[in-house]
Amino acid sequence: MTDGLVPREDVIGLREREPARHRDDMRRARSPPFVAATRARDSVDVFWHGRPSPFLDASWARTDPGEG
Repeated sequence: MTDGLVPREDVIGLREREPARHRDDMRRARSPPFVAATRARDSVDVFWHGRPSPFLDASWARTDPGEG
């Protein structure tokens, strides 16, 4: 769930040029992670490198390596 990969960078670039397509593509980009998270039985592990996806809020990121 890395920023620029989920959602793809080209989808984010559509925000100003094609707002309707941007909205639809963002909905499509959000769907697979949502489905995976809601279908998980016991737990969900989410990984990223660099910056996390804008779909993840700050509660997903651990700031203290000693946590958990």
